[in-house]
Amino acid sequence: MDAVRSVCYASASMGAEPRELNQPSPDDTSARPVTRSLAHPRSWPAYAQGAGVVGFCTILAWDMASYFTLSNLLMIYLIGTVGVATHLGRGPSIVTAVLSVLVFDFLFIPPRFRFAISDVEHLFALAVVVAVAAIISSRSARLRQHAVAVRQYEREAAAAAAAARAAQVAQLQGLAAAALAVSSTLSVDETLEILTERARQIIDCHLAISGLSTDQDWGHAIHAVALSDKYAAWRDFAQKPDGSGVYRLVCEANRPMRLTQAQLESHPAWRGFSKAAGAHPPLRGWLAVPLIGVDGRNIGLIQLSDKDAGEFTEADESILVHLAQMGAIAIEKIRSYEDAEWRRRAAEQLYAMSHDVAAALDVPSLLHVALRHIGEVFGTRVMMLFPDAEGKLAPRWRYPETGGPEPGELAAGRWAYEH
Repeated sequence: MDAVRSVCYASASMGAEPRELNQPSPDDTSARPVTRSLAHPRSWPAYAQGAGVVGFCTILAWDMASYFTLSNLLMIYLIGTVGVATHLGRGPSIVTAVLSVLVFDFLFIPPRFRFAISDVEHLFALAVVVAVAAIISSRSARLRQHAVAVRQYEREAAAAAAAARAAQVAQLQGLAAAALAVSSTLSVDETLEILTERARQIIDCHLAISGLSTDQDWGHAIHAVALSDKYAAWRDFAQKPDGSGVYRLVCEANRPMRLTQAQLESHPAWRGFSKAAGAHPPLRGWLAVPLIGVDGRNIGLIQLSDKDAGEFTEADESILVHLAQMGAIAIEKIRSYEDAEWRRRAAEQLYAMSHDVAAALDVPSLLHVALRHIGEVFGTRVMMLFPDAEGKLAPRWRYPETGGPEPGELAAGRWAYEH
């Protein structure tokens, strides 16, 4: 009997219930019945249920005692202990196993109604019950922990997928809003500013720079800069692209380029982001997409840097490509409209000029009419130079009549006159 008690006590001490680390959320009703007793292993209901199982097994074994051997009756307690170990946790299962051993010893093992064992075989069988309870409860605890971890992973994955879908929807909504904003303007400068700011907002970065050029002529480039509050110190940055930075590769190849900060700094074409490195806002990662005209020629690019969360992704690149295509189409339409409008005004001006020329009665009147219309068509000053008695060119008529020639204009006029 002392040996049985030693086995029982040792098994009970080894089966102390550990505290659960990964518990399901309160709204996970499917896991609540499984983990409630595991979260509170020493709660009385769990142990009371284990005692009830022992009582039920005892009643069942007592009724079958005249039909089955002791080893078969012991299986009834073993099944009850396995059930408790599976559903109620390690602590209740060990207590149930010990209680089953004591009750079975007292009621069924000869000599009956005494805590004594006359056969070593019975001692081994009772020890097996305790060991099985400890092993199954431990395995069940691990399975429950794994199930909780899997459910937690699934919840986190679902939350991440929902966040990704929400971000994608927000970007698509941003694209739609940008399309409306761009289509409502009739100015290239305003369109470029809207395009730059919307690109920064949609991709959620701190720096965006756009530039327009004609046949890679960056000397007459138009550019726009959009900065977040993080870069407030660079609000006055107005350095135009000069074609010496790594962005030149994007325009030449007409293909997007996406680099981390380390890749950017190690790139062969990196020159401190053009010659304006000292005044330029700092770069932290880089994404650039070309602006491509309907004829396939490059007309500029959009550059982004310092994404708010992590590095630029392939999805960010795809969104920026769509935005750049939309912006390039809008810019070319505005340029076509401006060109057509200029041609219309020029035609009207020429028609008015022909009417005024026909009404002129002398040469001075004719020249004044011609100078005025030429100046209005081209939106500039017009002067007519004639040689004086010494052969030097001097302005005789001008439009408007105020103001003289700028330095170098007379020299350019003389060269044209002589050649």
